[in-house]
Amino acid sequence: RFLLRMLPAEVRLQMASGPKYAVETEARVHTLSLRLPPETTSALVRACRQRQVTVSNLLNAALLLAVVRHLLTGHTGRQRGYAFADLRPHLQPPLPAQNLGCYIAMMPYIVPVGPHSDVWTLAGAVQAEIYRLTKRGDKFIAALLSKNLVEMFIRFKAVRMGAAALSYQPVRFAERYGDIRLLDLHSFVTNNGIGPLFTGTARILFGALTCDFLAMDCDMDAATAQTVAAEVQEILETVSNS
Repeated sequence: RFLLRMLPAEVRLQMASGPKYAVETEARVHTLSLRLPPETTSALVRACRQRQVTVSNLLNAALLLAVVRHLLTGHTGRQRGYAFADLRPHLQPPLPAQNLGCYIAMMPYIVPVGPHSDVWTLAGAVQAEIYRLTKRGDKFIAALLSKNLVEMFIRFKAVRMGAAALSYQPVRFAERYGDIRLLDLHSFVTNNGIGPLFTGTARILFGALTCDFLAMDCDMDAATAQTVAAEVQEILETVSNS
């Protein structure tokens, strides 16, 4: 039933006009990071609360919009992205905080987007789609089927998984873990030739929002990848002042 519910949107996506990126067999990666200072991060979180949009959905919208503006120029149709739902709070019995580990679900969403889309409107559309999936309990089904979904894309090698994917980790980090003092943290999503054009992880560490991005040289050069990351930062800085 989960796959059947996804089918109509998938058909519309594949029939839409616009650039299609080829599946690649090998590539090297570009890694990029951006950081918003604590005062800008606080303003961003306040703006999200006022708009009743989660930080995760705003970040996904900002990345998707930047990708459309610089990698899918002229596209005004639908695009697929991926957000990630934290399922650890739903574990029974619950795990104590000192136990490391994650349990997440890869949540695909398909939304209309163009280069001139308003980021708050887009974030609202992403949020509505994610809420629709989670309300039906699809986040638990997605966790079970994520491996099968990726294997299907790899097996057929016909289309890319999507335009963008971003995982926001709303974790409160401690300054020390035993003898280890935490100074900074970066993480990058493993990608491959059938994966999204731009992937990212994000977290708030010591009051500052940090985003780490990964892109492949078969899709863009280093300068273009930097342009996309800079566009994301500009979008976030702009909305933090809204």
